[in-house]
Amino acid sequence: RTNELSRIRKINSLLLSSSRLQEYGQYDTPATIDYILNMTGHKSVISIGHSNGCGNVITMASIRPEYNDKVLLSIMWGQAVVLKHEVYKGFMDFSFSLFLVRQDGLILM
Repeated sequence: RTNELSRIRKINSLLLSSSRLQEYGQYDTPATIDYILNMTGHKSVISIGHSNGCGNVITMASIRPEYNDKVLLSIMWGQAVVLKHEVYKGFMDFSFSLFLVRQDGLILM
């Protein structure tokens, strides 16, 4: 049991290391988007991510802003990152009101 926990902790630390997250956001995610766009002929993609997948897209949007036009919509569940400096002040309010509770109090699931 102890060996299993230490193995899980080691994997988590590798996945969550900031240099890995930066590499995914700077190289891997843009390359994946370019591949999809080249194969399909579309001009934009819809991204669905969970946990570190959300961090990849957020990092890419920050480091490689030219890709922001290539992502039409990004759906993020259980983000492994926290936004400290939002560009659009109402982003978090909008996303929570869109997916959890609208301003009129109606719950959306």
